Amino acid sequence: HALGHSPRLMEVLQDRYVSIYLAFNEVRRWKDQDDVALLLPLTSQGVLSAALKDSLEGVGNALQKTVERMGGEWKTCRAGVVGAVKQAGAAPILLAREERVRLASASLMHTGEMSVEVQSARKAHGLVILTRGQELMRATLLDMVELGAAPALLPTAHSMLESALSQLTILLQK
Repeated sequence: HALGHSPRLMEVLQDRYVSIYLAFNEVRRWKDQDDVALLLPLTSQGVLSAALKDSLEGVGNALQKTVERMGGEWKTCRAGVVGAVKQAGAAPILLAREERVRLASASLMHTGEMSVEVQSARKAHGLVILTRGQELMRATLLDMVELGAAPALLPTAHSMLESALSQLTILLQK
């Protein structure tokens, strides 16, 4: 079984890996940040973190299988991915700095009794964060299929990403 457009697939998987890694790291940094906990409860953060970790493992698996099928050296590829992650720094993928500032200042304007508007804005933004996580996973699955890496060729990667996606879908439906 040859993988469709392997060099292109490898490139796309590397990019996806970096994005998902940045999102995963971002969620880990939120642990003790109260402003984020107001948008996304710790339990939801936990589910998001686990889903991103599964996605990361799935993409890593797809990348390794693709490199091996192309006759490449996995260690070299992995070093390249690690370098790309380091180079990307700590870019916010799920919650931009200005969004946090805007939501925090909205809360300050309505001290005392918490306004319904602020509460619903927070809840809505929590859903936005989860949806962004979901989109990372969905886009990765679509890329894999479009570039010839059907589920039959990369079963582990597909099932891990699909499982992560459904964890977030369930959370979004609550």
